[in-house]
Amino acid sequence: MQEYAPTTLSKQGKHEISIYKPGTINPNILGSGIKMIMQAFPKLPAGWYSVLKEMLKDEEFNDERFSDSVKSLIKNCPYPEPAIANIIGYDKTIKVFLWNELLEKTKEDSPQTRAEYLNNFIAIDFYGEQRFARKEDVERYNLKKWHYNKDK
Repeated sequence: MQEYAPTTLSKQGKHEISIYKPGTINPNILGSGIKMIMQAFPKLPAGWYSVLKEMLKDEEFNDERFSDSVKSLIKNCPYPEPAIANIIGYDKTIKVFLWNELLEKTKEDSPQTRAEYLNNFIAIDFYGEQRFARKEDVERYNLKKWHYNKDK
């Protein structure tokens, strides 16, 4: 199992981790994805695909992220034609929190409800800092757990 590293910060200032690891796209996966796009959007010019390939490389898309983005594009794109940004902007992220943010969310709860809620989170390593993510996300995506280092 691979450990996912934090790769994204959302524009709203809240911290998020992309579930996709940076990588490259296998030529067969790229070809089948482009074929699906061509079938769904037959009027796109050939140059569109050249730019798309360059952008995918620049953004370090991997096979899974590209495949998921193509499916999402076909399901959700406002017709008649997509923009490259519809693919490049695709990501699945996990929210991570500071401990104080979790406490703030539960300040009105009873002690028992608060404890039950907080029990759903685990400390993770977020760019060398401690943050908290849902246990199910930590396990599902093999996020790197926080290990307190008293020598820091």
